Amino acid sequence: MRKTGYVFCLVMFAVCAFAKEPEDKSWSKAVNGIRAKITMRERTVLNGSRIIAVYLNLKNISGGLYPLHIHWKQSGLSLKVVDADGHEFPKVTAMDYSGAMPFDFDLVLPLDGFLSFNLSLSGLGIPKDKAAVLDLGDDDCWIIDKAAGKKYFLKATLTIPRSKDHGHIRYWYGTIDIPKAEIPLK
Repeated sequence: MRKTGYVFCLVMFAVCAFAKEPEDKSWSKAVNGIRAKITMRERTVLNGSRIIAVYLNLKNISGGLYPLHIHWKQSGLSLKVVDADGHEFPKVTAMDYSGAMPFDFDLVLPLDGFLSFNLSLSGLGIPKDKAAVLDLGDDDCWIIDKAAGKKYFLKATLTIPRSKDHGHIRYWYGTIDIPKAEIPLK
């Protein structure tokens, strides 16, 4: 009887230790121990236009003993806006951009940790009465007119190249196709 109790405990431990989280389609598939998703919310209204804040969410599911480091470069994130049929919506062109661009930096994701940070910048001039303004830097800006009934989505691909060995520090590298996220329009 005692042996059966130990076996039962071991089986329950194994089931709990390897139980999967419920599938959430807003997260990407895992790549080298990281999952990602995009979330958005209205940050403010300026000049009658809704300014949308865009967040990158990262989750460390690597199961390693050490945190994962990511050498972040804004240029490692490829972005596009598409409509419900998958047709690409054009970026803003021929504009003066007066905002600062972020420097490269290291992100640290602890074991089973989650990190969310705002990708939005503020160097784009704000036109009057638009449904959404997304400003993610001088090369990634979109202005969506008031379009009743239309839906638009932000798609992203994160690519971080392999970096040199840093001893015991684990630097993440890879390419993650992040599922599209609906842009909040009114």
